[in-house]
Amino acid sequence: MTDRKAWIQRVERSRRARWFNIIGLAAYLLLIGVVAIGTLVTDDPIWAGTWIGVVSALVVGILAVLTQAFSVRVDRSGFTVRSVLGFPRVHVPRDDIAAVEVVDVGESRYLNRFGWHHRANGDRELILRTGEALTVTRTDGSCVTVAVEDAVTGAELLRR
Repeated sequence: MTDRKAWIQRVERSRRARWFNIIGLAAYLLLIGVVAIGTLVTDDPIWAGTWIGVVSALVVGILAVLTQAFSVRVDRSGFTVRSVLGFPRVHVPRDDIAAVEVVDVGESRYLNRFGWHHRANGDRELILRTGEALTVTRTDGSCVTVAVEDAVTGAELLRR
C-alpha cells in the first residue's frame, strides 16, 4: 500500500487588491473605447499611435487578472504552484528538492515585495500576504517561496 497524502492550499490577493485590479481593467476597457471612437471620428494620426499604449495596458491588465489566485500543492510528485488559470506555473520535482523550511514573510526583506517575482538567480517568490511561507530550495540552489497558510504541514509532507 502506498502513501497518497496531498496538501493543497489556495493563495489569493486581498479583496481590496482584487477590486483595484477590476477597476483598473474597467478603466483600460474605457480607454480602448475612447481611442476607438477617437480613431473613427477624426483623421488625426495621434490616435493611431495611441493603440500601442492601449494594447500594452490591456496586456498588463490581463496579466493582473491571471495572478489573482494560486493553487499550492504538495504531493508525491513534488511541489507545485500555479495560477488558477494554469499560467504562471512552477513545479519542483521531489528529486530536485534539497531543503524545505518555513519562513516569516513579515520580515523586512519581504516588505513591499508583494506579487509574483522571478529573480536573476532563479529564485521565485509568490508573496500575496504576510505571515508564514514555505521555502523550497532546489538542488541547484535556487528557491521557491510561497506565503501560504499552514506552511508547516506542507513542509512536513515534503520532508517525508
